[in-house]
Amino acid sequence: MRWPGVWKGGLLLLVAAAIAVWAVPYYSTNVFYLDSHKFKKESEDGNTTEYRSGTGRIATVTAYADRKEVRIGEETYAVRPEHREDGRPSFSVRYPSGKSVRVERQSDMLLAYDELGEWVPQTAVYVGDRRVLSPGEERYHPAELVRAAYEEYHAANGHVGYFLMSVALFVYGWCAYRYEAFRTFLFHATYRFWVKDPEPSEMYTTMSIAGAWAVMAVAVWLWLQSL
Repeated sequence: MRWPGVWKGGLLLLVAAAIAVWAVPYYSTNVFYLDSHKFKKESEDGNTTEYRSGTGRIATVTAYADRKEVRIGEETYAVRPEHREDGRPSFSVRYPSGKSVRVERQSDMLLAYDELGEWVPQTAVYVGDRRVLSPGEERYHPAELVRAAYEEYHAANGHVGYFLMSVALFVYGWCAYRYEAFRTFLFHATYRFWVKDPEPSEMYTTMSIAGAWAVMAVAVWLWLQSL
């Protein structure tokens, strides 16, 4: 028995299992964002659900018969569903300051309108890493508060498609770098239709290895984008 081969195969299986153990719960978790901070469910007790961000911030959502309340720090925001004749989901968001904003769902978007019916864009201004609020601007956009209050508006954590692409590209790049037989297979699969008895040259091998490193670098970049 070739023990080195067995060990390598076992190590690959362990790495694959570790990636799966990390990826499945990560990409299957639903999250929402408040002021650019990502929150995910921490616990649930009766009609109150607690969410926590990666920086330790806590947001709690409490459901009542006629509304949901989102509590962030010492401030509470009330989100009430509104009934429309056209059946379109609509909500009234009330801030601690007393200001009310209407949020409507249009297609897959949540759009906010102030008390005058003017659209409220979701923008933020930063100076360095500190957010600067303009006069009268609230820290949390009303659409963010609606997403926080209702789990059906939470989004999947990360982009699983990018993750799967990064895994496929990294495996391809690693095989092209590590295994000569794989490079030879690719060579013959590419050139056999128009070159008689093709054989890979030293230049082809060098370029293939360089290309493999480039593919693995792209795979790492894609993985970072998937988070």
